[in-house]
Amino acid sequence: LLVLLPYLVSSGPTDYTAIGFLTAKATIGFGSVIFAGSYFLRAIFGLVSQTRSGETFVALCLLVSAGMGEIAKTLGLTDTAGAFAAGVLLANTNYRAQIQADILPFKGILLGIFFMDA
Repeated sequence: LLVLLPYLVSSGPTDYTAIGFLTAKATIGFGSVIFAGSYFLRAIFGLVSQTRSGETFVALCLLVSAGMGEIAKTLGLTDTAGAFAAGVLLANTNYRAQIQADILPFKGILLGIFFMDA
């Protein structure tokens, strides 16, 4: 739905080939990134948790979010789709509760930035 929304809102002619190509690219691209990223992040978060540094944990979460935004742009998608995929990746780690606790102080600031930029 996030992929198709810009095409549904536009007032110009609809190019169904472009919609199909973008949908396939998003499905294959995000599918492979989420599949590979879940294994990669599990190992990285394990290393970061051994350091017992909350700042490093928060930095890694923000890096994942920014990285997924860049991957979404590379695939021709919106930053919103990248933020959604980052949320899916971070929610599927074993450190979901720790991520929620560490990001909580930044919640208001990050939401404000997200909605002002989107």
